[in-house]
Amino acid sequence: TTLRLHRDLGVAPRNRDNFFLRWDTGPGWWRPDLTANYMRVQLYGDALFTGNTLQIGSLNLLPYSTTVLTNVDINDAELTFSYPLTSGRLKVATGITVKYLNGSIDLAESGGSGSDRQKISELFPMLHLDLNLPLGRYLNLTTTGNWIEAAGEGAYEFSGGIEFRILGPLTLSARWQQKHYDVNDGYLLHADLRGALLGAHLVFE
Repeated sequence: TTLRLHRDLGVAPRNRDNFFLRWDTGPGWWRPDLTANYMRVQLYGDALFTGNTLQIGSLNLLPYSTTVLTNVDINDAELTFSYPLTSGRLKVATGITVKYLNGSIDLAESGGSGSDRQKISELFPMLHLDLNLPLGRYLNLTTTGNWIEAAGEGAYEFSGGIEFRILGPLTLSARWQQKHYDVNDGYLLHADLRGALLGAHLVFE
């Protein structure tokens, strides 16, 4: 049985924190700029199912009228090596992002009669592109994307927004982010996560 996380299982986010650290190493092809990014995706939901047969992983309910509890906990970590391509006002950089997905999707019948756990552990490279357009000293438009596709599987992510330096190194940002996963490795993970990111950063030069 193919079930959608939000429509069928009724999940909602419990955590959507995002942390990143960036180091612009300066000119020189032998010194790529480095960015480390970490996001923990936590979702929880419960949904009532009624019918003759329902099979979810190792859960086999026949007949049934039960509530299925869903808990998603995935660590999304990545390290990016990028090289600047332009030195003008519009800054373009490209490189490689190494992403690691690790976690689990847990399903359980509310009466305690059965449960199923799908573990996720994937390490893969992605093509990276980064665009930055400074609008004066305190304002910056930024867009970042990563992408990979092979053998019918793939993933991509995109974020774009604005950064505003308000006082010394303190910078505020507002972005829109979307992440897509399409992985089939003993389990099927097909998910789109999207939403706004509001953040505060410290920028030292």
